[in-house]
Amino acid sequence: MPLHLAGVAVAVLAIVIAGSAHALDADALLDGSRVVPVEIVLPADDWEALRRETRGPAGIFASGPPKKFTWHRGRATIDGTTVVDAGIRKKGFFGSVDSARPSLIVDFNRFVPQDPVEGLGRLTLNNNKQDASCAAQFLAYRTFREAGVPAPRVGFAAVTVNGEPLGVYSNVESIKKPFLARSYGSDEGGLYEGTVADLVPDSLAKMEIETHDRLRPRLEELAGLLAAEGPLDLARVEAIVDVEEFLSFMAVEALIGMWDGYSSNQNNYFVHVPTGSGRITFIPWGADSAFSAVPVMLPALGRGPAPAIYAQGALANRLAFAPGMIDRYRRRLREILDTCWKEDELLAEVDRLGALLAPHLAEGQSAAAKSLDAVRDFIRRRRGEIEKSLDSWPPELPGTFRKPMTTKRVGSVSGTFATVQRAQADDEAPAGEIACALTLADGPVAYAPASVSAYPLPMPGPWSRPDTATDAPLGVTVSGTRADGKPLTLTFMLDRRLVRESTGGFAAGGILTEGTGFFGSGPMRIVGGTVSLGDRGLEPGSRLSGTFAFGIDETSGGFSNSAPKRRPGVEQDRSAPASP
Repeated sequence: MPLHLAGVAVAVLAIVIAGSAHALDADALLDGSRVVPVEIVLPADDWEALRRETRGPAGIFASGPPKKFTWHRGRATIDGTTVVDAGIRKKGFFGSVDSARPSLIVDFNRFVPQDPVEGLGRLTLNNNKQDASCAAQFLAYRTFREAGVPAPRVGFAAVTVNGEPLGVYSNVESIKKPFLARSYGSDEGGLYEGTVADLVPDSLAKMEIETHDRLRPRLEELAGLLAAEGPLDLARVEAIVDVEEFLSFMAVEALIGMWDGYSSNQNNYFVHVPTGSGRITFIPWGADSAFSAVPVMLPALGRGPAPAIYAQGALANRLAFAPGMIDRYRRRLREILDTCWKEDELLAEVDRLGALLAPHLAEGQSAAAKSLDAVRDFIRRRRGEIEKSLDSWPPELPGTFRKPMTTKRVGSVSGTFATVQRAQADDEAPAGEIACALTLADGPVAYAPASVSAYPLPMPGPWSRPDTATDAPLGVTVSGTRADGKPLTLTFMLDRRLVRESTGGFAAGGILTEGTGFFGSGPMRIVGGTVSLGDRGLEPGSRLSGTFAFGIDETSGGFSNSAPKRRPGVEQDRSAPASP
């Protein structure tokens, strides 16, 4: 054999061996004791395409499951072990999507069969955009597990892509077959992911199938029970769902203030449907909202301390009003508070994580220390908040679950704009130059835009703090009135990196509101499409100009719940879920 071919054969053999042997171990990667280096290499064009990719409103709030991002073939070196031909794509739904430091999935088997990590088929690398402390997910899932709820383990990774350090990522155990086998002793069950979806008939189509769909009839039976008029058939629900475990799931979501989970926001969860006679259980996901306050942009989720029970999800709400269940929940919450909420241990973990992660943080993660202080404050005061609520039990809750979100296309808006960027939204500035055309379901709308302004847009997560406001997306707001005198405002968001570096049009989106206030008083309308820029000013006083073309999608359900509140006791007859 020629020497050069022999070298190739040896190299191929080495790759095959590396792909088939367990060079790495899931337990070591996910124990949270160290920061594991993860170096990713992609073709430059693929990396740029990955960073720019976004779903837009139609992809986020569509009638079906969210569309997955595009896979790219690349190489990942994990703690010194190189995995070639790995599948790499962007991940995230809304708040964590980013072009500078995108969340990533590394799938070892996407393009070729290989098994480099024992007990793990992929890495789920969360960018911690909404968890600026980089600690909340680790602490949240640990609390779920201590309360007896199956939940992913979390490690930490220092991620580099094409030589560019991106800082600390949370390496969250993927909810896939290896997780099912570890948690339930079998990977044969059905697994569904819920993203802005609920277990009621009109929303089941949005549940994403992760394994197979052979057990859907059990989900459909549960959905029918939850949506039925009159008292809940509790005996039948308990035959389908592990209610005691679900009460633990609910209690931990409330205890850790997980405002973006199932019970509060019909979001971020998995449903496991076992084969045979086993009962349905819930698995938490997307815990970057835990140990934090509700963002000011989401007033519908409430203000002040997190409540001791969330009841927007259909199962959570129906159980809360079933006879005797609110007191069963109270007892379980008290047990978890007494056995799992150990302030000294939690605070010690926060200190350990702060010291562990600090040397690996990226420049854009400068708010980590301040966010860790906020987590400490949450831990110290949470017991008192829960006990105060337990003393005045039962609480007032929405009388029915929130109607799940649905979306339909209702129009379009396009135009040109030019303005001078403000330091913040309420600073005075010239009216700018704006021209636009607006169409809604009944045809063209007579709309007189009066002004356009650009400014750092307050957002959930790290951008909500003054010390990092310069990293916030740019908000562009077009204000004016309809012919009938009603205020109409278009606000869309521009990614700073794309403003600075793009050479053509790029994806953007926002909201169109009627009336006053950020969300207005009319229907919730979300816009998405393309922006092309001329002037690209990023600093206050600089000029920003360009064109935009957006589709308009109108949503109903989600975000708010207009049902009157009442205190759980004996279940009363109920009407269909109220629309906001």
